[in-house]
Amino acid sequence: MKTGIVAVSANIDYLPLSLKYLKYSLPREYLENVKLLNFNFEDDASSITEKIMSFNFDIIGFSVYVWNVKKIKEIVKIIKKFKQETKIIFGGPEVSPRPKEILEEIPECDFVVVGEGEFTFREILKNLKINNRSISKIDGVFFKDNGTIIGNNETKKIEPLDLIPSPYIEEEFDIENNFNVLPVETMRGCRYRCRFCFYSKGRNEIRFFSDERVRESLYYGLRKSSCQQVYLMDPDFTANKERLKRICSFIAEHNENKKSFHTEIRAEEVDEGIASSLKKANITDVEVGLQSTNEDVLQICSRPSNLQLVQRGILYLTQAGIKSELQLIVGLPLDTRESFLKSIDDAVLMSPTTLACFRLLVLPGTYFRTFSNELGLVFENGPPWKIIKTKTIDEEEMTRLSRTAIYASYLYSNFKLTTKFLLKELKMKHSSISNLFALDETSFEVDEPITSTKHRRIILTHIPYLIEKLCKDKGLNFNFYKSIMIKEMAFREE
Repeated sequence: MKTGIVAVSANIDYLPLSLKYLKYSLPREYLENVKLLNFNFEDDASSITEKIMSFNFDIIGFSVYVWNVKKIKEIVKIIKKFKQETKIIFGGPEVSPRPKEILEEIPECDFVVVGEGEFTFREILKNLKINNRSISKIDGVFFKDNGTIIGNNETKKIEPLDLIPSPYIEEEFDIENNFNVLPVETMRGCRYRCRFCFYSKGRNEIRFFSDERVRESLYYGLRKSSCQQVYLMDPDFTANKERLKRICSFIAEHNENKKSFHTEIRAEEVDEGIASSLKKANITDVEVGLQSTNEDVLQICSRPSNLQLVQRGILYLTQAGIKSELQLIVGLPLDTRESFLKSIDDAVLMSPTTLACFRLLVLPGTYFRTFSNELGLVFENGPPWKIIKTKTIDEEEMTRLSRTAIYASYLYSNFKLTTKFLLKELKMKHSSISNLFALDETSFEVDEPITSTKHRRIILTHIPYLIEKLCKDKGLNFNFYKSIMIKEMAFREE
């Protein structure tokens, strides 16, 4: 049977690792009839569907996330309209915690895979191939039988992780040549149980791929793949410092082509030795999830942070020449307008390379979703489940704060020097000027979503306009700031 495994991605610089795991967990004799497809989220549903249908698949598996579920819903509706017999399988973090709901909302979906899907997907295909009705015996599958939803318990965790066949094999070479980034997973799970996050899927344990498996994967990325960057997908690469040092040493030894690496870390764990190891491995940029600097907010998020150590860690990263993106979340429980604006200013004082602020998404399967009523969280009734208001921030203020957060991110990340001089001359804080811009009557244009290239262009074009307007209102020399902005924009384009 011809099988398609499909992703609709916000980032098309790399082929999602989940697709390759699913493919190479299948029996070898299945592989010649399996095709991996990765589409740009910004493409319209009809053009994506047309491409998918050109392969005349019998079975199509979709990797479903909060940002693509609406588009995938459109796609499968068209597919089923023209080829009703096609079997549609959903898996991923958006559907895993709510399989029954998905099957009711999207009647075109035939099966929902819960939890780790590599071996569950394999068993579904084996049963469909022989037209066997024993799918009900497979753990981790929900489906409809004569209108009744039948479900099984979540699949048991895969342990050891090395049981999952490696996706870095000869057949993938040609595919990888079409992408700039190679994703590599060295671990699963997280030691933290942040209440806004579903990454750990309810577990706070960590499982590691063996050192040998990690070395094989990295060797592929360093020596055989044409990709110029390797994305270490670990949610916390600093979870085990000794392991980090071993991996970094291996990369440093074999990275003759000086490929760059990107990953996520906890800045509290970074000392001079860790920063040095990251530098030697050419880990050029890292993400640091701070989320808030308010202790009460961090406590209710179950997100312990030592802010002094965070600042120290960012300093070590900067001294090592490693770029850091510091992240904040708008709309967390107990956060107020004042405390969030203070978090922006505290984050700026830590001097990361860039700042990224996001509105809270009350995701299925998370603690915040389960106890949303008790916490007073009001959110959208569909993906992406964006927070609308909380007990301490009303709807109007939430919209304004989200807009402020966008300006804070882009001002700091793209016009850092311009903003520094402007704030000094006006004797203002970073949050104050961001909030001022958010209140401008033209700023509705930058409201969320801001994930698309189009929205990013709007914001980067709008900020110089607002700075010029502010200079005129305050009697400042705009030409001075214009000259700085031109240099900063030219540097960014390089």
